[in-house]
Amino acid sequence: MKPHKLSRYIPPKVKFQIRSHCGFGCVICGCSIIQYHHFNPPFSEALKHEAKGITLLCGTCHDRVHKGIINKEEVFSANTKPYCKTKGNGRDFLFTGDISIPVQIGSSKIHSSTILMYDNKVIIGFNRPEKNNGPIRFNAIFTDSNSNIILQIINNEWIVREDCYDLQVIKSILKIIDNKKAVLLEMDLAVKNSIQIKKLLMTYKSFNINADNKNFSVKTPLGGSINHIGSNYSEIGVWMKSDGHALIASNSNGIAAIQL
Repeated sequence: MKPHKLSRYIPPKVKFQIRSHCGFGCVICGCSIIQYHHFNPPFSEALKHEAKGITLLCGTCHDRVHKGIINKEEVFSANTKPYCKTKGNGRDFLFTGDISIPVQIGSSKIHSSTILMYDNKVIIGFNRPEKNNGPIRFNAIFTDSNSNIILQIINNEWIVREDCYDLQVIKSILKIIDNKKAVLLEMDLAVKNSIQIKKLLMTYKSFNINADNKNFSVKTPLGGSINHIGSNYSEIGVWMKSDGHALIASNSNGIAAIQL
């Protein structure tokens, strides 16, 4: 069989049909951070993106399907009776209703719907649920030291660069490791009262952002820096500006607790 040329791009309308059918979470375990999986037919045989032949899987379950640990009959069965529809909701850190879940980045706990922003672009933040009682939508862009995107989460969907980096999901811990074995990102996806970014080595538009269990630091292109420990209650946790400055614990009018 000749390889087809079907694009990986799934139209938004089709994605919404899939999410609605699956209850906005992995059909097997209910995790709200998901990937789209073509199962009937498999992607290698698909000629178009049809909602009835695509389901939602989390990274762990998706990996198990491709390794044969979860067989295709189990996927068919789970798609018929999705976890979230059977249980009434998804699981893990994406609660229903509210859009203000604390995000623990290293030593700093940020209580904001917008955690990290560059000018008017949200880098890490939340959107409201698509439907009543649905999961809130987590959005994030994580980059490496060269500002290359290594992981995007768009409305709870993972989009991962797999050409240069090692992505590991072991139980609830996600890690992205570069080709020098350095951990660029480590997240715990199963914390019940917050999202935990345990480790982060990131550069975005010349802003350096580093975090581990003892540290959360932001360094601006102009040389200003802060190392924050504790809680941050604000509209915008960290607001990076194209003029090289940054606001810490800011409101939408630019009034901030700290200006760098």
